[in-house]
Amino acid sequence: MRTRRNLTIALLVASLAALALVALFSSRRTYASHVSPLVHENNMSGSGTNHINTHEKETSVAVDPNNPNRLMAAANTLSGGGNVHESYASSDGGRTFSRHEIPIDAGLTIDCAPDPDHPNDCVPNDQIEYSDPWVAYGSDGTVYHSAIAHGDGSHGASVVVQTSSDQGENWSDASAGVVFEGMTTPYAFADKESMTVDLVHGDNVYLTWNPRQTMLDANGNAGKQIVFTRDLGGQANGLHFSDPVVISNYPTNFDTDFDPPHNECRNHGPNVIVDASGTIWVAWARLCDSDANGAPAAIWVAKSTDEGQCFAPPVKVADLFNVGGLNDPVPGIAGAFRSHADPTIASDPDTGRLFVAYATNAGGDDDPDVELVTSADGASWSAPIRINQDTGSSTQVQPSVAVRDGWLVVNFYSTADAADQVDDHVAYATASASPSFTEIRLSAAGTPQPTGFLGDYTAVAFGTDGVAHAVWTDQRTGDDADAYSARIDFSPPAAFTVSSGPAKPFGQVASFTASVTGAHGETEQFVPVRFDVVTSGSASPATDSGITGPLGKSSFSYTNAHAGTDLLQVWVDLDEDGVRDAGEESVLNVTWLKHPTVTTYTGPTLLAVSVTTNLTAQLTDNGSGVQGKLLLFTVGSSPGSQTCSATTNVNGVAGCDIVINQPLGPGSINVSFAGDGDYEPSSTTVGTIVFAYTVGGNFVIGDLDAGGTGTITFWSSNWSKENHISGGTAPSSFNGFANVPSGATSCGGKWSTSGGSSPPPPVTVPAYTAMLVTNSVTKSGNTVSGTKPKIVIMRTDAGYQPSSGHAGTGHVAAVFCQ
Repeated sequence: MRTRRNLTIALLVASLAALALVALFSSRRTYASHVSPLVHENNMSGSGTNHINTHEKETSVAVDPNNPNRLMAAANTLSGGGNVHESYASSDGGRTFSRHEIPIDAGLTIDCAPDPDHPNDCVPNDQIEYSDPWVAYGSDGTVYHSAIAHGDGSHGASVVVQTSSDQGENWSDASAGVVFEGMTTPYAFADKESMTVDLVHGDNVYLTWNPRQTMLDANGNAGKQIVFTRDLGGQANGLHFSDPVVISNYPTNFDTDFDPPHNECRNHGPNVIVDASGTIWVAWARLCDSDANGAPAAIWVAKSTDEGQCFAPPVKVADLFNVGGLNDPVPGIAGAFRSHADPTIASDPDTGRLFVAYATNAGGDDDPDVELVTSADGASWSAPIRINQDTGSSTQVQPSVAVRDGWLVVNFYSTADAADQVDDHVAYATASASPSFTEIRLSAAGTPQPTGFLGDYTAVAFGTDGVAHAVWTDQRTGDDADAYSARIDFSPPAAFTVSSGPAKPFGQVASFTASVTGAHGETEQFVPVRFDVVTSGSASPATDSGITGPLGKSSFSYTNAHAGTDLLQVWVDLDEDGVRDAGEESVLNVTWLKHPTVTTYTGPTLLAVSVTTNLTAQLTDNGSGVQGKLLLFTVGSSPGSQTCSATTNVNGVAGCDIVINQPLGPGSINVSFAGDGDYEPSSTTVGTIVFAYTVGGNFVIGDLDAGGTGTITFWSSNWSKENHISGGTAPSSFNGFANVPSGATSCGGKWSTSGGSSPPPPVTVPAYTAMLVTNSVTKSGNTVSGTKPKIVIMRTDAGYQPSSGHAGTGHVAAVFCQ
C-alpha cells in the first residue's frame, strides 16, 4: 500500500466545497495555496524479481514539456565495481517506471597524449565509468542524457551527451556526443556537469561544468573555472558542441573581503537553466578548499541573452558558510555525502522570478541548512530565507529547486526525523518574493544512517500538469541503496461523478462512466477506479477495474440476465493509496426492467363437444420464445368455463388437453401468462365455435354452395336440385345424409350411404354441427357415395324434421377443414 500523507480525501473534499474554480490564463494553472499536495512515493529500482540489487545514487529527473505523463529519471548505478547510468522511464506520470542501462559504447575512451614512456596512461573503454547524470527533454520528445565519463581521479574525465527517441529503450553512442574530451596527459578532468535544453531556440543543448585542472584565463591567471558549451539545434542536426567558454574564474586571493584572504579557492557545482524568454542562467558556488566547515563562500549567478555566445559579469547573490570541504564530511551524516553548497536555480515561467536554493552552515560547523534567495531581475536579490523548518541542529543538504503554476518546491536530504536517519524532504511555498515554506517528508519509511555514499544530487522537476516529481537515493533496505521518486500533486484528484443511462430491460448492456476532476476542476488521468455489482440476479461481469484516461474518465459496462435492482458500487481511489477512504465511493441503483411478453393462441378454434382437444399457445419476448413459463388456458366464460395449464418449452410453446364441455355456438378461449420477476404478464382471447357431431352420420352439402353466405339445404327430398356440385349432378334419390363415416371425421376420402337412398337421419340436429362438403356424388347399386374434400360447421335453422319432406337448412358458420 502506498502511503498517503497531508490530507485525507475527506478533509480535502470538504475544503474544496468552498473553493471557487480559478480561470486559466495562457498555460498557467493558478492553484489555491491552502490545498496541501498529495504525495506518492515510488521505488524506481523495482521490487521482487524486478528489483536491481545495485547501488543507485545521484539522481536526476525531467518531464516531457509536451506530455506531463512522460518522465525520465537517471542515476549512477554501482555495478561490478564501476559506475554506469540507469534510466527510469515513465509514461503514466511517475506512477510506474521501466529501467534501461545507458550504454557506454565501445568507441568511447579517455585519451592521452602519445607518450612512449607511459603507454598505460590512457583509459580503455572497459575501465570507463559514468558519474553525475543529468536528463532533459527536447521539444520533440527526445531525451538528452549527459554524464561525466572517467577512469579514476588521476586520469582525465570527459563530458558526453547521449539521446533517446524511445524513452530510454535505446541510446545513441556516447562517442558521437563528446562535449569535452578528457585527457590524462595533459590532465583534463571535467566535473559536476549540468545540462539543459533550450526549447525557445530550437532545442539548443547547453552544458556547464567545473574543470578540476588548473587552467589559465585570458590574462594568464590561474583559476578554477565555471565553463559553458552549447550545441545549436540538438539532436535534430547532430551533436556538435562548441569549445568551452569560461563564465567565471576564481584566481588566488580573488576575494579579499575576508581577513586573512583565503588561498586555494575554487568555483564549484554549476547549475544551468533556460527561462521562458530563452535567457540562460548559471548558478554556482565559490568555495575555499583550504578551510573546513564554516569557511566563507558565496553563490554567484551569470546570465546570457544570446544563446550562450556571451555571458554578463557574474552577480553575487548570497554569502554562505560552506557545508563540508573537499575532504571533510558533512556533520551528522559522515560518509553519506560529499556535500558543498550545491546551488540550484529555477525560473518561474509565468513571472520570470528567479529562485536559488543552496546549503549553508548556519554560522557554525554543525547545523547545515537549506536557504533560498530570489530575484525579479537577476540583479537584485533578496535576503536568504531558511527553507527547512526543523528547530534543532539537524543536517539539511543537497537541495534542488523547481517552480511552476505559482508553486515553489525544494527537494533535499534531512536528518531531522530521527537520530542516525537520513530522509528525503520537500518544502513548498507559493512562489513569491517572500515565500513561506511548509516542509514534509517524502520518504515513506525512515532511512537509517547510510552505510555507503549516497551521491552528490537530488532533483525535482515540474510537469505542465502542475505535478512536481522529486527523486533521491534511499537506503532503507540496507546496503542496496535504491533510486526513489515521488509525485507531489498540488491539485490532486478531489471529486468524481458517475453518469449512467436510463433503466434498460434485463439482458441489454448498461454503461457507466466515472469522471474524475482535480482540486481545481482539471481532468485527472491514471486514477484507479473499481466497479462492483451487488445483485440478486446474474450480473456479467460483476466487477471490473481500470484507470481514468486522458479525459479523466473510466467506463464500465455490464448486463444482467434477470430483472431487478442492483447496487453498483463505484470506488474512485482519489489518493491512489489502495484504501477505500471516505468520499471515494458512490453507490448507484441500477434498475433492470422486466421484458414485455406476447401470448399467442396457436390451437384450434372450432371445438367439438365431448372431444379431447389439444389447446396450444406460444409465449414470446420480442419474437423469441420464452421457456419455462406457465400458461393458463380458459375455455368459455364463467360460470361453466373450463381450464387447463401447461409450461412453455424451449420455443415458448405450451399445450394441454381438455374435453370440451361448452354450449354450442360462438365462445372464446383465453390464454394468460401471469408474469414473474423477469417478464411482464400478457394474455390473449380468441373466438371459438363449439359444435357437435350429428348422431349416426353426417349431413352433406354441395361444394358450389358451401362458399356462399346464403341459406343452404342440407336435408331434403330435392337435395340434388338444391345443392350444386362441381363434379356433376347428384342422384335424385340422395336426400343429404350419409351414415359413413359416423361421427367425427376429417377432410379427404369418401362418404357413403346404404339402402338406396339416405338412411334415416337423426331426430334432431345440433344447432352447430359439422357437415361434409362434396364435389362428386355417385350411385352404385343401392349405395350412394361421394367425396369429402371439405368440412364446414353449419349453423342450422329451426324447422328441421327427420322426414325428407321437411327440409333442413342452415348457414355456413366456419370451415372446419379443407
